[in-house]
Amino acid sequence: MAELKDHYIRALEYAESKDEFFLEDLIKDVGLTELQSKQLAMQIHYKQIFFQDHTHYFGHYEKERIRLHFSVEDKFRLLNHIALNEARASSKSATRFAISALVVSAVSFVVGAFISFAQLKSDINMPAYFIEQIGKISTSSNKALNTLE
Repeated sequence: MAELKDHYIRALEYAESKDEFFLEDLIKDVGLTELQSKQLAMQIHYKQIFFQDHTHYFGHYEKERIRLHFSVEDKFRLLNHIALNEARASSKSATRFAISALVVSAVSFVVGAFISFAQLKSDINMPAYFIEQIGKISTSSNKALNTLE
C-alpha cells in the first residue's frame, strides 16, 4: 500500500524539476487543497520554504504572480526525506532478516536436542569390521596380561 505524501514533500518534489515557478501552478499541478495552499503561502512568506524576493509575499501572492525558486535548503530537505525513507526500508529489511535468523536458530536448537535425545535412547550400531578389530585387540591384550602374571 503506497503511503500518502505530505503536501510539503509533494511541493518540494514538484519544485525540484523547475527552474522557477508560481504558486498557482504548483497548487494546480500538485493538487493542493485551499488550506494546504494557504499553509504553503504562509511558509513561503516567512521564507521557510522556497526562495522569493518579494517583501510581503502573503499579502501579494493572490494579486500578482510572484516567481518562486527551489533553494539549496529545500534540496537538502528533500534529500533528508529520501534518506529517511531509505533508512526506514533498510530497517524493515534488517528486522526481517533478524527474525528469520532467530527462527532458524530456534529450529536448529530444537532439532539438535531431539537428535541428541534419540541417540541416547538408541542402541549403538557399529560395523562388523570394527567389532572384529576390538575383539582382536582385547584378545591380544588379555594374552599380554596373562603372561605378566
